[in-house]
Formats: sequence, C-alpha cells, structure tokens
Amino acid sequence: MSQHDDLSSFDEQIRRIHSIAGTRTQAELAQFLGIRQPSVSDAKKRGKIPAEWLLILMRSRNVNPEWILAGRKPRFITFFPDAYDDADAARECAEAIEAARHISSRILADELARRIALNETDKPGR
Repeated sequence: MSQHDDLSSFDEQIRRIHSIAGTRTQAELAQFLGIRQPSVSDAKKRGKIPAEWLLILMRSRNVNPEWILAGRKPRFITFFPDAYDDADAARECAEAIEAARHISSRILADELARRIALNETDKPGR
C-alpha cells in the first residue's frame, strides 16, 4: 500500500481545482493561480499539487484543502455565525478567520504541511 492510498490521483485533484477555479486549460489555471504555465506542467510531471496552490484556493474560494487532495467533504470552509449559541464563541471564530487572512502564505503552507503529515502518521499501520 502506498503512503497516499487515501489521497485521490493527481488527475482527480486537478479536476477538482479546475472546477473550483472555473478553468479548463493549464494556461487558464496558471493565470487564475498567478503562476507561469510551466509550473502547472511541472506539478503534473511530479504528480503533486503544490501547497501554495491549496493556499490560494483556500484564501480566494474558501476551498477545503482536504477536498482538493482526497475528495473529503466539506468542499468549502465556511463560517456560520448562527451555528453558535454563544456570542463569544462566534466572535472568537470570526476573529480567528480574519487573523488567518493576514498570516503569511509561508506560515499557512507550513501549518498545512504539518497537519497533512500528522494525518498520515495517525493512520493505523503506520
């Protein structure tokens, strides 16, 4: 068994990214992500979605990185203030979301990579 058995194939991941970004070609995707088209080709050759792409999608479209990588729902990361009975908890969550919008991409990428690594080590048989 591969260490990424729970992850979808690159082709499935890129299809999900195209659907969220509203793109069909590598050139359109590169433009959406603000990168050069050869970077999309390089990712395809490696068969791996760069963490930076996940951050761009998370920040711009509120997409759950786990949905991109593994097809796990929820598709979007959302905040519903009405879901909280406690006003303090709702305010705290809103403040955390706002703070995340101002954190550097490098810190977010590191945290995302850390969480993915933790998820991998928590699996039975690892």
